[in-house]
Amino acid sequence: DRAENDVAMAENTLATAADIMVRAREIAVAMADAEPGPNERLAMAHEVENLREHLVALANTKGARGYLFGGTNTQTQPFTLNGVFQGNDADINVEYADGQTAAVNISGQDAFTALNGGRDILQDLSDLETELLADNQAGVHALITSIDQGHQQITAARAEAGVKMSRFSSARAVTDNALVVVTEAQASDRDGETTEVFSDLANAQVAYERSLAVTRQVLSMATALERF
Repeated sequence: DRAENDVAMAENTLATAADIMVRAREIAVAMADAEPGPNERLAMAHEVENLREHLVALANTKGARGYLFGGTNTQTQPFTLNGVFQGNDADINVEYADGQTAAVNISGQDAFTALNGGRDILQDLSDLETELLADNQAGVHALITSIDQGHQQITAARAEAGVKMSRFSSARAVTDNALVVVTEAQASDRDGETTEVFSDLANAQVAYERSLAVTRQVLSMATALERF
């Protein structure tokens, strides 16, 4: 449950982060036009500053285990106000089925930084603010592609979170069903005949293993989709 909740929180956070990048692009496209003047670009620079501060706060979101986007460094804010990444890219794994583990965290390094070959999104927003303050139309225009790439980067991280949500939701459903079967078997153990109880337990085990096998297939497909 904690794993599923943390991934859901990460997915919601990344959805908001993607909206911020959409707004930043709208500003860049509008201010790259020749019509806006210095005062309009100044006003938009202040909005971009606020967007960047909001994005830093989102990147420092905390879940049940600590900060969501800092890798295994869950007790330290992954991003400083200046946009410096203080986390790592390591996975936090949990067991969701017998012998099956999966990462519960989403990489803040992949989502927000250029360390794995992506865009430094916070720096791009800072650059956009600088160009707007300088009333540099060409400089603003040059950043549109970078902002698009940053949006795609966050969207990819959000898609990964969606796959992981599905994985943990399926695993939890199997566990819930297994608990019901065990509870019913325990009740039969108290009230039923020994032969009938053993038969029910055997059937429960078969049903559980079949359900788990199906879930593993679903999770394998989800993992393959994630890699694709």
